[in-house]
Amino acid sequence: MPLFRIERPLPAPLATEEMDAAAFRAIICLHHFKDLKWIRSFYDPARAHFTCYYEAQSADDLRKHAELAQIPCASVTAVTEYLPEAYQ
Repeated sequence: MPLFRIERPLPAPLATEEMDAAAFRAIICLHHFKDLKWIRSFYDPARAHFTCYYEAQSADDLRKHAELAQIPCASVTAVTEYLPEAYQ
């Protein structure tokens, strides 16, 4: 399954409740897309910015998911994962 990185700049830092609500919407909306899986996200509060990783069939599915979940989606990029275990 292809892996994608999504950049989500926010207009301002989010309160915990706002992050929880956005995450809940993202999870609920996953069910509308075949083979879409949220892997993990990283939040940078200093920049009010999320970087999220998903498995998906296409970048278009991720853009549609973000729109349905009402969460930002500035860019979607196909990426390749490299894990340190492979080199030990």
